[in-house]
Amino acid sequence: MGGHGERVERLETLRPALERAINSGVCSVIDVATDPAVISELLRVVAQLGLM
Repeated sequence: MGGHGERVERLETLRPALERAINSGVCSVIDVATDPAVISELLRVVAQLGLM
């Protein structure tokens, strides 16, 4: 089947990983490690709207 996959653990490596995925020419998955203790602004807004 073939595909491209990689894990990103640092912000500075995200753009290069996205570029490799786009240039791979196959279906790609990028596993982005996040810190669960840090809530994103989007999630904060969603929670304020009562959607969570």
